[in-house]
Amino acid sequence: GVKFEKCAILYNMVAIHSLLAYDSCKKDTEEETKSCYTHLQHAAGIVTWMQSNLGGTSRSDALEPNMLAFYNSLFIAQAQEQFIYRAISDNRKPQFIARLCMQVVHDYKKCSDKVHEEEIYEIGIRRFP
Repeated sequence: GVKFEKCAILYNMVAIHSLLAYDSCKKDTEEETKSCYTHLQHAAGIVTWMQSNLGGTSRSDALEPNMLAFYNSLFIAQAQEQFIYRAISDNRKPQFIARLCMQVVHDYKKCSDKVHEEEIYEIGIRRFP
């Protein structure tokens, strides 16, 4: 129904922001780093909105609540990683950079934990036998 169509459109918006972030992240300028960060934050924001407002639409594996939670964690971790690159290029204090790195490690650990959750693992097995 309409709920699924909304999810599909929003999912495509997430994909576009993800691709734009990828293109921006390949370049090493301050403007492109900011663009990458912004696109990743937008992708995470859309996923968060989908989780809160359109949950339970599971006609597609990609829209399963656990998959959306994984995408959200991944986009946030990737956005925070851009902060590290900026801090390094700005010659910020090593302690500050270390704290950022610890947070990103924690964020990626959350992603890893989500991948190993039974529901996501089963989706992977179904899609990639």
